[in-house]
Amino acid sequence: MKNLKIKQIWAALTAALTSFLLTTPVFAAGKDPFSSVTSGAEQAQGQFSTLGFAIAVTMLIVAGIGLMLSQKMREWAKGHIIYVIIGVVVIVLASQAVPFIKDMFGG
Repeated sequence: MKNLKIKQIWAALTAALTSFLLTTPVFAAGKDPFSSVTSGAEQAQGQFSTLGFAIAVTMLIVAGIGLMLSQKMREWAKGHIIYVIIGVVVIVLASQAVPFIKDMFGG
């Protein structure tokens, strides 16, 4: 009796997992899962780079306005401009590192 219940649970779990794998875009229609993951990573990389540059431009504008205001705001802006430039360098290096690592592993 107990073995029958375990077999039923196992069959239901296997059916649910099979259904999930067949309907997931990565595994559906016999597609290569690596190509799906690669295309998703490339899309995300482009979107994150665009978002990062938009934030950097906005922060540079805010810091530029800060340079035109009081002495306290100038000091704040000077410090933030350096961090924005460092952030842009990190974004550029990261966007170049992802394809490099992908190519390194034969992607």
